[in-house]
Amino acid sequence: MFKIAKEMRKERKDIVGSKYVRDENGTLKVKEEKVMERLRSYFSSLLNETNEYQLEVEDKEEELIWGVTDQMVEQALKSMKVGTAPGPSGVTSDFVKAARATGMKGLF
Repeated sequence: MFKIAKEMRKERKDIVGSKYVRDENGTLKVKEEKVMERLRSYFSSLLNETNEYQLEVEDKEEELIWGVTDQMVEQALKSMKVGTAPGPSGVTSDFVKAARATGMKGLF
């Protein structure tokens, strides 16, 4: 009975780590301290790698905002359905339609 319980306990255990690992040259490291040292150096080099990639900054957003005319906004509002859910700003198309031209100038 104890033998069966012992076997069941072994089957339920999680595997925690491996018993060996290879270093940069391909040789096996078996001792726990050597395995931990190799893993530490591997993850240190992996996570501290420098990246030379740089983003090009463009002001596309300003071009879009200043290129919008009142006619474009009115046309877009006419094509919108009534009673739809608000977007990320929380403003519904019904609200903007009700605000008319005076309210639109304040919003945009």
